[in-house]
Amino acid sequence: MNRQEKAQIIENLKERASKASIAVVTDFKGLSVEEMDSLRDKLFEVDVDYQVVKNTLARLALEGTDHENLSEHFKENCAIALGYDDPVACAKRSPTIRRLPRSSP
Repeated sequence: MNRQEKAQIIENLKERASKASIAVVTDFKGLSVEEMDSLRDKLFEVDVDYQVVKNTLARLALEGTDHENLSEHFKENCAIALGYDDPVACAKRSPTIRRLPRSSP
């Protein structure tokens, strides 16, 4: 991936994170491709984007957004779920998401 592609990913993720009412960082280690697809489908039904992203790119993209405090959770195999309408819908649709302690902004 070249710098231009990385910049585009950061810009796209930053734009979506700025619009999101909720952001959840998940560890997808141990999930099969079928389980990941099922999770994406469940989240898509309630207007939640789910994207696997490189940790450094995610940290850079979240800078300056309401979800910047999640940056410390991007370690190893991570993905981010961004919800736009109902903030609770993300958690309701995905029993596989483990809750992290809430950090203060």
